[in-house]
Amino acid sequence: MDESLNGQTEPRFHCEPIVRFSTSGLKLAAVEFMAGGPTAATWKARGKLLELDCLAAEAARRLKLPEHVAVHLNLPVGEPTRALDSQRYLSALKILSEERRVVLEIPEYAQAQDFADAFEIARLTGVCLVVDDLAPGNQAWQWVEDNLRQCADAGRAIAYGGKFDWVYFQSSVRDGARWDDFCQHVHRFGDALCSVTIEGIENVRHLLSLGALVRPGITFDVQGFFLNDLFKDRIKRM
Repeated sequence: MDESLNGQTEPRFHCEPIVRFSTSGLKLAAVEFMAGGPTAATWKARGKLLELDCLAAEAARRLKLPEHVAVHLNLPVGEPTRALDSQRYLSALKILSEERRVVLEIPEYAQAQDFADAFEIARLTGVCLVVDDLAPGNQAWQWVEDNLRQCADAGRAIAYGGKFDWVYFQSSVRDGARWDDFCQHVHRFGDALCSVTIEGIENVRHLLSLGALVRPGITFDVQGFFLNDLFKDRIKRM
């Protein structure tokens, strides 16, 4: 059994780097702070995912990161108690957001109420928002497609971003038409969303191919196993 469920220890959290990719090079822009997969699954199975996310928001204050580096946390959804109704959760987010930029990630399987709650949480705590796991055809992608103008309007009041999934393109990265279509979507979303992150970067080829997306006025963040290895020593020194 995970001892943290009995209050004996805190769960283990880890950081995954999110790197800014632009014409000027790579730099650490944020870290995604989260519990490991087995830990999160155990807490979720016992209906304690919101408690786990409260602990994550509180523990994130102890990270030793430069002021410009943001912290990404996951929005707990599908819990008996809504995150919006947890004063402990809201307080932890508000305190953390007063110290550095905090980004709350909305999972792609979120429902309409989860999106509404996320915007209200952002209004109350000062955190930014990002829709996770955007990929052609999934629910989050369709939500952004259907609400592009609303996203743009909300972005003027609340920083609002999107994370695109590279996996869809791994098997056809050399397909020019498919890649061009992806670029067009990212550019169009980039006009509405304040930030764009490309997930699932697994090798240097993936990273270099993203150079085609960089243009004046738009920068991209990248995330994935390749970046974990590239930046792991820097994060350890913080």
